[in-house]
Amino acid sequence: MDTSILENDPFLQQKKKLELLFSKGKVKILLPDVVIAELTKHTIKKSKDSVSTIKKNLEILKQIQMQNIPTFELQPLTQNDIKNKYDSLQKSGFIKIISSDNVKISRIMARYISVKKPFAENKESFRDYALFCTCADYVHDNNLSNCYFISKNSSDFANKDKSDFHDDLKIESQGMKYILELREFIQLPEVQEKFNEIQKEEDYENLVENWIQTHISKLIPRNGELVTEWAIKNLEESKYLHNLFNKKLYKSIEEEVSNKCMNAQPEEFSSFFDSGYVDYEGIDSIEEFDIQDFTASDDGSVTISGVIYLSVQVSIYVYNWSYERDEDDSQYICLASGAVEMHYSFDLTLKDDDKYEVFYNFENIKSDLGENYYE
Repeated sequence: MDTSILENDPFLQQKKKLELLFSKGKVKILLPDVVIAELTKHTIKKSKDSVSTIKKNLEILKQIQMQNIPTFELQPLTQNDIKNKYDSLQKSGFIKIISSDNVKISRIMARYISVKKPFAENKESFRDYALFCTCADYVHDNNLSNCYFISKNSSDFANKDKSDFHDDLKIESQGMKYILELREFIQLPEVQEKFNEIQKEEDYENLVENWIQTHISKLIPRNGELVTEWAIKNLEESKYLHNLFNKKLYKSIEEEVSNKCMNAQPEEFSSFFDSGYVDYEGIDSIEEFDIQDFTASDDGSVTISGVIYLSVQVSIYVYNWSYERDEDDSQYICLASGAVEMHYSFDLTLKDDDKYEVFYNFENIKSDLGENYYE
């Protein structure tokens, strides 16, 4: 943005639509240091003039009313005050100040001598060309696209109908598009599409927030974090899934574990045994959930994805090589028994009618069964 766009709003305090686009990651605002320098100069002058005018008017008011007028200290903005404001805007990510240091004087002088835009007969436009070069070079050096150069100074930058750069500048524009007014930028179809994306994102955030507030009594403040991260944090802190699995989904995960054990080989649970079978004896506890994703749908359903960690009691039986059919010895003997940790990834869809669908996928087993077998 050129100085002409920010003259009356140097710190972008009134650019609410731009701020919304920025906050949602839809635009980046690049301000050349040439513009910052000029805005600083103009803002200091306006501040001094305004303070001086207020003081004069207060003196006049005192004379008219013939009584004391409350006094207060008014100081114009200093260069350091303004620098701090722009530094703060850049630190917050709202703007990025781009440097003109690499724009060579010889390049500017060559353009001046050739009397090509933004230069004209009897007009010196060194600042304007330095500004243009700073932007074009930054676009080129950073391989940027969808960049807009916004300036009311159409006489120096634009063609006759003010719809594009002047031909003298277009060849160096690096694909930047010229726009006369900020409102024109806001009204561009591609920018309106960004607003539509924001609306969809806000609608989605409302879906997530409504679901969480309905199902969880004590909420953690969101504090500006992404809605999915916030939802996951609330699910974890509230032990929502622990309660749900213990009350409604225990049978489903128990079936998965039981089937896994029934079809497993001892070596999956312990490297010390390679034949026999595994006997499932029950789930000791649900240790924890690693919730990895949370999505909401327009129909009121949500899907929670992650990994469930279970403590499971199992026994490992191996073939009894001394087994004789006509004797009382068992064909298989138990050589290891205890708790192992079993991990399952899950996708759980909770529907608005209190029904659910859950899918499990076995991941791995952590076990120390049999480690003491040969001691």
